Amino acid sequence: MQQYDKPLILYVYDALCGWCYGFSPVIKKAAEVFENDFYFVTVSGGMITGDRIGPISQMAGYIKKAYKGVEEKTGITFGEGYLKLLDEGTYLNNSIKPAIAMSVFKSFFPLRSIEFAHDLQAAHLYNGKDLNGRDVYFELIEKYGIDKEEFLARLNSEKFQQQTFQEFDEVKRLGITGFPTVLVQINDEIFTVSNGFINYEELAKRLIVIQDNIKNPQ
Repeated sequence: MQQYDKPLILYVYDALCGWCYGFSPVIKKAAEVFENDFYFVTVSGGMITGDRIGPISQMAGYIKKAYKGVEEKTGITFGEGYLKLLDEGTYLNNSIKPAIAMSVFKSFFPLRSIEFAHDLQAAHLYNGKDLNGRDVYFELIEKYGIDKEEFLARLNSEKFQQQTFQEFDEVKRLGITGFPTVLVQINDEIFTVSNGFINYEELAKRLIVIQDNIKNPQ
């Protein structure tokens, strides 16, 4: 992995992951509060790929039962646009295109990917936007001043598809099977900060401990 002059926080998520959506405000706040202490980078986990890809109707029953629990635990709200997708049942659940879009975004703004992940999940899980097309990405990149044609060219390129699948493979190699997961990379070593949802106070506490351990190594 690339070397950085500050410890690197790796936020392993999937655009279609409801718990990641609930965790999004937490990691976004942490990236803002601790921006002078760590670099924060989003890593796509590839939750729904291969034979898991299919119409949302395959998961709708489970999601309709589970999303209320995510809302209660995290304070996030799933929007009417997304709930309509669940009711219609035809939307194709596929993690690949939003993951490629994240890889492309990082080629423009490598250290703003937490913000983009937040925007992307809100577009889908609140507004019900289609992440398999291109229009949603054109809408999302506007505020970042990214050229649409250049973004589209990279989105459709073999290079960024391969890069994204390599990222999926790296997540598997690290033994990560659930999302969200937060890791810290210090030099060449990677350690787990959290698995699953935790609130901001708990995440901040753990990041402060990491800071202390770096400043005062045993």
